[in-house]
Amino acid sequence: MADLRLRADTLAGVFQRDITNWNDPAIAADNPAMALPDQAITVVHRADGSGTTDNFTRYLLAAARSWRLGSGETIDWPGFAPAGGGAPAGAGTAGQDPGLNSGSSDPTCVASLLRSVSDHVADPW
Repeated sequence: MADLRLRADTLAGVFQRDITNWNDPAIAADNPAMALPDQAITVVHRADGSGTTDNFTRYLLAAARSWRLGSGETIDWPGFAPAGGGAPAGAGTAGQDPGLNSGSSDPTCVASLLRSVSDHVADPW
């Protein structure tokens, strides 16, 4: 899913766990020509407080009307386990996935707090 596009509200829905499957209608609407897998989305985030988390959540607060988790270095993320403290996003859970370590696309994992959000957002602010 190298060309996956997510509007800010769709991205917010993923990280708030309102959207939990890759073939959710919101993701499909953002990617009308893409065949999306019927698989659960695995979300990975930092366990420790981080300026990256603050930047990411401030972006969602400004760009996504549906974002309701606030912003800051530490967020009470719903429904999923964090990566290890002090480690980059994905270093714990996603770091154990050989597909992510090799740089190939894993259709179930979103671990983008250290990647450029603009790579995945269809309506940058």
